[in-house]
Amino acid sequence: MAGKPAGDPSVPSDIDVDFAQMMIVHTRQSVEMAALVADRSGRPEIVALAEQVGADDAATIEAMSALLASWGEETPDEIVLTEMNHSQMDHEGIGMGFMAGITDDQVTLLSELDGDAFDGRFLKFMLSHRGAAVAMAQSERLFGQASAAMKIAKGIEAEQRALMSTIQDLRGAG
Repeated sequence: MAGKPAGDPSVPSDIDVDFAQMMIVHTRQSVEMAALVADRSGRPEIVALAEQVGADDAATIEAMSALLASWGEETPDEIVLTEMNHSQMDHEGIGMGFMAGITDDQVTLLSELDGDAFDGRFLKFMLSHRGAAVAMAQSERLFGQASAAMKIAKGIEAEQRALMSTIQDLRGAG
């Protein structure tokens, strides 16, 4: 369905489809990081944050999957973020290089830590990851076509900015 005439907000462009698919992949990584917290953190407030992240991210994945299904597009099992179509996006302004947020090696490193070392690294990585989600949402709002995707992007951007503030507070309290 993607690639229909530009300008119709009810029809997704390739950028809209890529946004939804990449947000699913991106969000799954966040779920993976949040799942590590219960066994590695000694701070109840970080455990609570991870629980919130897990619930919020599950809702994001569900919303993106439903959107893709409504467009007749597949929900990705695994897509490398570099496969996303960046041709219409401002690589310098909001930085597609920032999209991935965290590498698989960094997630592996995180899984090998515990206690204070884990907490500090988790918060740092989660902050970066949330920043990448904001960049993805901004890209969709600037270059997307489908009103449904742009509405979700607006919500993601607001939610992620609020969560980034909470993470910053936790980093200062640690």
